[in-house]
Amino acid sequence: MGNAAGVKSKHSVVLVASELGGVPGCKAYHTSLLIGGTEFFFTPGGIDTSSNLDSHGARPIQRVELGSTSVPTAALHERLGPHFAPGSYDLLRKNCNSFSDAALVVLLDRRLDQRYRQLEKIGARFPQLLHRLTGGDYTPNPEATNFDLDQLCSNLRFGPDWADRGHTVDGEQVGRNQAPARSENAGRRKKDRQPLVRAHVLPFRDAFELNFDYMARAYVLPYVMSPEVSDPATGRGLRQGDEFSGNGGRARFRVVACEPPEGGLPDSSTIVMCEGEPIERTLLRSVTMLPLETSMVLLVGKDPSDLAREFVRPFLEQRSADLVVGQIHNLQGVRFKVVGTQPAAGGGPCIETQINTRGPPVKLCTVEGCEASIAKQCREKDCRRWVCMRHAASIVETSCLCPDHAPKARGLFGMKRG
Repeated sequence: MGNAAGVKSKHSVVLVASELGGVPGCKAYHTSLLIGGTEFFFTPGGIDTSSNLDSHGARPIQRVELGSTSVPTAALHERLGPHFAPGSYDLLRKNCNSFSDAALVVLLDRRLDQRYRQLEKIGARFPQLLHRLTGGDYTPNPEATNFDLDQLCSNLRFGPDWADRGHTVDGEQVGRNQAPARSENAGRRKKDRQPLVRAHVLPFRDAFELNFDYMARAYVLPYVMSPEVSDPATGRGLRQGDEFSGNGGRARFRVVACEPPEGGLPDSSTIVMCEGEPIERTLLRSVTMLPLETSMVLLVGKDPSDLAREFVRPFLEQRSADLVVGQIHNLQGVRFKVVGTQPAAGGGPCIETQINTRGPPVKLCTVEGCEASIAKQCREKDCRRWVCMRHAASIVETSCLCPDHAPKARGLFGMKRG
């Protein structure tokens, strides 16, 4: 088995910002993104790059580490080029910060901190302020008149431009921005549930079957409209990050975007997008999961094969996100801990993942709220509780003093603290 073929390398993403001035309490910024050592920014000439942070000139800069991405930098030109074309720059409506904002959606599925765009938003509301700051030199660019940054960022979260076909839950094919009339059943929806306008669901590359349209009709749409997801009264709804599978775990999917962003309850007018670059991941060859000692009362009469068949295997069929050593999961009310994986760094479960549930129940630190593994036992005769290293004091070989019996720290004038 092994990793999915063609796992992409990752690049660091750093936001670079410099101050341009502003008014009391509201600063203006120029921003760019440093991706794997190359700066990307937007100018009147279009999307540009440099290797020396040239766009900031001699101004002092701030660097903010934002994470890493496997999205190739060519995707910025491919997906943003048509929206940030040469000659479309506008100081107020489409500027460097607009580009940084949209680029972060493509790279990291996140938005630019709004403080970097605060002054331009105020300028849009109070043109006289912008007139004073620019000395009257600002002239709106007609090429930016219809630019809507929020709508662009929303659309970018729903895949590349070529993936513009979606389905209603009734199976009708629609465009990504085509919205049928809302269902009359919305009146039965719980008051705290909002309707799901759009959802973007992608397969994992290692679990891809036939083509996007087949998977949409065979797995995605039936899941989205299943009662446990879409029932107006009892459905849990759909949220970004949700995972599900079909065909016994052979086809796997993740919800990568929702509109509204916090998710909602699907109905007959919800558009489900199912196209885009499949999700890459490292595959899990094997995993050892053992029940916690505190859950053993729920497992009377169960042997290791029962644990694998009744608890762990159904869990792995629906989970595709990485499992790593130390995680604790609730499986049908029984808590299991991941105590071993191959590869050692962990990976995503698949149909071929080998399961091991043989071993003693896992004992956790007895300090409330701590879920670390035990390391030492309190030597107080009437205590003998097990604790982790962080909560062990006065360690002598295999024994210690637990927090209840450890010497109290002394403060001013020798008074005991706590």
